[in-house]
Amino acid sequence: MSKEFAIEWLNEHTDENISFFLIKIELWQIEGSNPAPKFDIMVSPNEWAKAIKTSPSNGELTDTKLQQLEFWDKFRDYVRENDTRIRLQTPRPQHWYSVSMGSSECHVSLTINSRENLMGCEIYISKNKNLFSFLREKRDGIEKEIGEPIEWVDAAVASRIKIKKEVSNLFDQAAAEKYFAWLYDKTVLFQKVFGEYLKEFKK
Repeated sequence: MSKEFAIEWLNEHTDENISFFLIKIELWQIEGSNPAPKFDIMVSPNEWAKAIKTSPSNGELTDTKLQQLEFWDKFRDYVRENDTRIRLQTPRPQHWYSVSMGSSECHVSLTINSRENLMGCEIYISKNKNLFSFLREKRDGIEKEIGEPIEWVDAAVASRIKIKKEVSNLFDQAAAEKYFAWLYDKTVLFQKVFGEYLKEFKK
């Protein structure tokens, strides 16, 4: 078994929290310069393989699921190129993508709906009606800071505070960067605005 095959096998058969790289190190010397190491990545983690392996459909993905996976994969690449501070999870073939708020009380949830061509950004609160009530009491101030009307949804288990944006074609490659920019900007805004209210709630 080659080293490349072994590393690829490990990446495909281990869980999502473990990743393996195969790196070749060469010592280069140009003219009279001091020798310097050169690193070449021979094998890197295959995020798609891990996402498919851990999907509920056991690897059998529909075209829509594959498009969702590609969308979030490219979104993560976009954010990484523009902001290294946001912690991003491994993309999954699903219509939502969660981003941490640094608290177990709630998180930012980004959503895509290809049937209605809608994107969304929301605060997802699970089993904490006190937090949702607290934020709803601050509704006027929150909507002023967010800069647009917000939909407040209080369900039996989870509560959501969300905004939506209609687009012409969710999976249009030509418009993808514009969509990623909107999702990223709203993520940063929600983290900032709701993060401050979360601190106040915890006092």
